[in-house]
Amino acid sequence: MKNYRDEIKKYSTSIVEMEIGEIAMKEFNEFVTYREKMGHALSLSELEEIGVFLLEEAERHYKKLFVKLRSYHNENQND
Repeated sequence: MKNYRDEIKKYSTSIVEMEIGEIAMKEFNEFVTYREKMGHALSLSELEEIGVFLLEEAERHYKKLFVKLRSYHNENQND
């Protein structure tokens, strides 16, 4: 029987990364639009700072998800 673990890991990881990336971009775009509507366009350094923050947040959420998936996997290994 073929082992699909690596294929599943690649697929699930790419889906999670894609979803986190889409959420981060949506939040970022909403914030930029809000600032522009208020007449306070963001400077390049502010954009860079926000980008770094969003990447850090995405990584934090990804790590939490990984811990949950690992826990779920370990629980089901014992069944």
